[in-house]
Amino acid sequence: MYSLDSIAQPPDTPLASERRHDRAGLEQSAQEVRHPMSATMTFRIPKHRRHVSTARQLTAKALADWGIAGELTDVVVLLASEIVTNAVRHCRVSYALVEVTLTLQEQDLRLEVSDPDRDRLPQLRDSAPDEEGGHGLALVDALAETWGYRQGPYTKCVWATFTLAENAVVPSAL
Repeated sequence: MYSLDSIAQPPDTPLASERRHDRAGLEQSAQEVRHPMSATMTFRIPKHRRHVSTARQLTAKALADWGIAGELTDVVVLLASEIVTNAVRHCRVSYALVEVTLTLQEQDLRLEVSDPDRDRLPQLRDSAPDEEGGHGLALVDALAETWGYRQGPYTKCVWATFTLAENAVVPSAL
């Protein structure tokens, strides 16, 4: 069965250097420090294409639970689906779990998808419109505020960030 945990995380230590892309597709190095007031939803799914729909459903549920709706929900669910599909398709580790984490900090939302194949890094490529695959990261690049990846000792994580509209109400439970 899947583990579905909703927890508030304490401040983390800074993450290791990451590869980062802004909307223009430029790579940058970045450090991140998390704010003490945040809400996080993490779940894991088996690395199989039939479970991508589960990732979409759990992502939509987390956003709804936080009161996030509309176009932002559609974009985040779409990009979660694309990044999870990439993890499922390209991870070479048998019987792996793909981990999805959503973090809401004030007006910032971060989507992270991790898998245990740390050496297969995402590559943004130019795909012809009629090609069947290869459009996922182009969508991420076009729709996310920023995106990138980082390698851990045994995993890689592809992440994307989004900014809530200025008039969005962030749940007071944060």
